[in-house]
Formats: sequence, structure tokens, C-alpha cells
Amino acid sequence: MDFVRVAYKEDKTGVRQFYPSLQAIESQDLVVRGSQFAAIWDEDKGLYNRRLSQVADIMDRRLHQEGARLRQPDLQQAHGHDPEHR
Repeated sequence: MDFVRVAYKEDKTGVRQFYPSLQAIESQDLVVRGSQFAAIWDEDKGLYNRRLSQVADIMDRRLHQEGARLRQPDLQQAHGHDPEHR
């Protein structure tokens, strides 16, 4: 997904905590019409998904895939939001 980057914070003990960081860009993977959600690209299925309720699941899968790719033994995932952006 082009509108999400995997970011991380490191705590005092050196443990990395990964989380999604949303990017404000013109996206090919997120479709918005008239300021309303229309669809999100589901890479696993190879098509757009119009269910708003599936957005969190699709983003979580992306975060898990990136975590596995990075293969960090101390990987902890923070789901749902970017704690640096309130």
C-alpha cells in the first residue's frame, strides 16, 4: 500500500515497536470520492475491496508482512494508530 509506511520506535531497552504511519499522498491503493472512503486495494486478493470494515484487517496484514520481512527477533507491533500523531 502506497499510503502506509511501516515505522518504528525504540524503547530504552532497545526493543523496536513497529506501527503503521499513514502518508498524505495521492494514492493508487486508496480510493476516496467526495471526501468519503470508496475502496482499498487488497494486494492478497488482487482487487479493490469496498468494505470500510476491512481496511484495518488489510493494513494489519501489511504490517505483519513487513515485520516478517524485517525478521526482527524483538518485533512488537502496535496496532491501530501512530502514537506520534494525535
